[in-house]
Amino acid sequence: MGQSEAVPIDELWEERRFLLDVAHGMLGDPGVAESVVDEAYHRWYGLSDTRRRQVTVPRSWLAKTVGGTAWTASNGPAGARPATRHRTGHGRRRWRRRLGGSY
Repeated sequence: MGQSEAVPIDELWEERRFLLDVAHGMLGDPGVAESVVDEAYHRWYGLSDTRRRQVTVPRSWLAKTVGGTAWTASNGPAGARPATRHRTGHGRRRWRRRLGGSY
């Protein structure tokens, strides 16, 4: 990353806060939300430089990835959930209650 590509730290923190808000809103569990955001960044930096340059709005790509990973974490099989030391299991119940679903 050259100097012209450098992103100010306050923008990076704001982006991460936004992504955490998306994940936490979907999951209701801050520990799982952290894992989901970490996974999105892991996928982002796992892309080739060429592929990352093709993404015109990285924040949108990250948000879509967080949303998809959070959806999988809340609806998929237990093995599909991101690993976390903080998961209590209560977040899924709260989210389903808000949606009117059973748990």
